[in-house]
Amino acid sequence: MKQRRILPPRIGAWLIRHTALYEDNIGIVGDFDEEFQEIAHHRGSWAARLWYWGHLLRSLPIFLKDVVYWRIIMISNYLKVAMRTLRKHKGYSFINISGLAIGMAVCLLILLWVQNELSFDRYHENADRIHRVIMDANVGGGNLRSPVIMPPAAPALIQDFPEVVNAARLGRPNRAPVQYQTRMYQEDGVGYADNSLFSLFSFPFVKGDPETALQTAYSVVITETMAEKYFGSEEPLGKVLKIGVEKDFTVTGVVEDVPLNSHFTFHMLRSFETILKEEPRAAQNWFDIRYYTYIQLDNNVHYKDFESKIPALVEKHLGERLKAMGGTLKLELQPLTRIHLYSDFERDLSAGGSIAYVYLFSGIALFILLIAGINFVNLSTARSADRVQEVGMRKTLGAVRSRLVGQFLGESIFYSLLSSGLAVGLVA
Repeated sequence: MKQRRILPPRIGAWLIRHTALYEDNIGIVGDFDEEFQEIAHHRGSWAARLWYWGHLLRSLPIFLKDVVYWRIIMISNYLKVAMRTLRKHKGYSFINISGLAIGMAVCLLILLWVQNELSFDRYHENADRIHRVIMDANVGGGNLRSPVIMPPAAPALIQDFPEVVNAARLGRPNRAPVQYQTRMYQEDGVGYADNSLFSLFSFPFVKGDPETALQTAYSVVITETMAEKYFGSEEPLGKVLKIGVEKDFTVTGVVEDVPLNSHFTFHMLRSFETILKEEPRAAQNWFDIRYYTYIQLDNNVHYKDFESKIPALVEKHLGERLKAMGGTLKLELQPLTRIHLYSDFERDLSAGGSIAYVYLFSGIALFILLIAGINFVNLSTARSADRVQEVGMRKTLGAVRSRLVGQFLGESIFYSLLSSGLAVGLVA
């Protein structure tokens, strides 16, 4: 009667085939199988499996050590051949490596620009919940779409809608004369802001308290650069700067310089309370269109859903006057992270970018990299005919197809790594 064959553990056989050297694994699998069948026939399948796994676990370290050792030998040999080829064909190697490196460098430079464009205003902690309020008005047959709105809108939005957890007004930072003692400069980036601006946006304070820095009239927050420029090593807090037409402002805070990837920058921000003190009617003037307004929505509120509630606010405060003038006014929300790339307003805080250019230059970068890769492959393929003798010799000495493929791929990777290093150097 023919003896029924018992199969050895499949996982064990798979481990042997993938850890033992290619030249030995077939014979080792056969030896393990033969011994397994013998033990299974005399002592049973459980004893055979225990023997199989015991010997396999003891043999694995040896298999792995041999594989790692010979792989290192093989890779070092490939590197030697690659370096010999590099030295022997200097012109070809220079063209191949430098061409790929230049393509990579140009691609990296463009992608760095793209990354910078996409990073605008994303450094703020609550960037995904901050929105700018923009106005779309039609009065007297003329259409006005603007990022500036009326000053009473910010407190009204907080008061009327629980979805709004914070709001801040910003007066456009412009050029203004600034004087400290006998030194006087014309400074750019001098604006007005509510104190809540510093809880809305992430502008780290170096000195002062962000909770109270702009709560009082005639207070000003300056950047580190301005503090060093005017006061040097002196303590800036409490110092008095004359800003504009001989008005004294007390320095109540110093913030880190505003990052360049921000849709608005400033050097000095005076308190909005100063405007309200000098122009008390501004707090209730719904036709004073000159302030940028930002709000922060609650976590679970989508800005499109909230937009549908804003018309009630407009109707409450402007409905009758708009009807009398035969006009319309609509307030909309613009996500903070879309301002730089998706804005096209005449009165915006900065020139801004364009998402179309981001897509265009991303495509150009990938196209340049593709062309550089194709040229690299073409040059490598053109030289393959010169290495037929080398391939024949290796096959005669017993090299298998996978090892030959690995050698040529390894050389290509080696050249690519050299090109990458050169590209990073060019970018730097």
